[in-house]
Amino acid sequence: MKRFLFGFLILFILIFITSPSGEAQSLRHQTEEVILLKIGSNQLWMNGDIARTMDVAPFIENNRTWVPIRFVSEALGAEVGWKQEAQQATVKFGETTLIITIGSNSLLVNGQAKPIDVAPFLKSNRTWVPLRFVAENLGCSVSWVQGAQEVVIRRGQFSGPTVGYIQNGQLIIQEVSGGSPGAKKVVAGGNVTGEEIAGPIAWSFNGLKVAYYRIQKLNFDFFRLALEYSVEVSGKKTLLLSRDKAYGGLKALSWSPGDAYILYDEPTSDVSGTLWLVMVEEQDSAILGEEGEVIYGTFSPDGFHQAWLAYGDEGISVLVLDENGVQFEIQDITGGFAWSPDGGSLAVSTSQGIEIYDVTSPGMPPEVYAFPGYAYYLFWSPDRNWIAGSCSDGTFALYLGWGQTPWPNTFPGDLSLIDRYHPSAPAGFLPSGELIIEHTGEVSSGASNFYIYDPQTQNLSLLLENAEHLAVRP
Repeated sequence: MKRFLFGFLILFILIFITSPSGEAQSLRHQTEEVILLKIGSNQLWMNGDIARTMDVAPFIENNRTWVPIRFVSEALGAEVGWKQEAQQATVKFGETTLIITIGSNSLLVNGQAKPIDVAPFLKSNRTWVPLRFVAENLGCSVSWVQGAQEVVIRRGQFSGPTVGYIQNGQLIIQEVSGGSPGAKKVVAGGNVTGEEIAGPIAWSFNGLKVAYYRIQKLNFDFFRLALEYSVEVSGKKTLLLSRDKAYGGLKALSWSPGDAYILYDEPTSDVSGTLWLVMVEEQDSAILGEEGEVIYGTFSPDGFHQAWLAYGDEGISVLVLDENGVQFEIQDITGGFAWSPDGGSLAVSTSQGIEIYDVTSPGMPPEVYAFPGYAYYLFWSPDRNWIAGSCSDGTFALYLGWGQTPWPNTFPGDLSLIDRYHPSAPAGFLPSGELIIEHTGEVSSGASNFYIYDPQTQNLSLLLENAEHLAVRP
């Protein structure tokens, strides 16, 4: 099979990852903050905006992420004090007070001693602490993206937009809570004569940005297409590229972890096209997949891999790539594919069923779950227990058994047809575990109605009418 253009560019995609800017508040609850740090970088991002530049950069040592306590704590809104004689830093954050002593394997939390397996130390006149232990004792959650060398700290309860979708030429973001729609906001569209927002749309992995493209008819034969993104917190918009061409579509398909890149497909026929990489900070682009051979591509959540659906000598196949190029190739493709939430596994629909590959061990044979027919529009649940997809009979859910059984008498490999309407397809799992399902053909305008399926009650209820290209926020 013909291979694709890589060179040093792929190395940049998978290793050097940054985040652009944003400002203020929107639907997000006032008390929630999202802080992003990158190993080796002096920049600290707050809710998508570069809040401050540190004079030192976080680093990894002994499998721990070390951060300067003052910069991170003050970014969260905490007060930090220092006692030189005692070599102690005091962090006051709401009702919580932490006392950290240099060289001590004990941390005081509101006067109660808690052990630390590594001791804080002084370096470059800064107090360095193990990030996860300190952040979690301040009531924050910490997540790590290995491929991006990126740390995300979240504080407070999220009550911001849960989904984004297109309706009447506008991009709308909206909360979904308890199976019901809540507050919503128009992000783009509806302000320029003859202009509308087109899909698909794509949320960044940290949920701070949403990419989409605008389309404006210029004359009978040509359209102006512009790919841009909006920072959810502030609504600030950044134009990435604009082209005048016969309509074929520009598709914002996949952000890289860390928000530095977007993969999109520029169709050159009904089924294939050219795979482009957009470098967000530089607002520049480069071709990755050759014209007429790539159908689309996605980044993995771990930042180490990509998966491309592509044409080759043996027909359609899935290529799994890392920074060195093509790792392995999956042939006999009959449907879609989906990354696991941790990015370590890839589910692919083949003639054998749904095959799950461990991408960290390319030589290992896949797990195979027999499936009657073809499986499309695959989505993996946040708890890694379920894979949902579309088939000729409607929308199904396959139970993998990678965690606790959600209800009695459900066993690994069990397949449930949860929605018998056809054509229907999953649109993504909510963080709370419910699945959003799209019914096409119910609306005369060519849009769809969207339903929400509760796996605990097995109820299907109407969520949204007359919309398109719904995407669930990570």
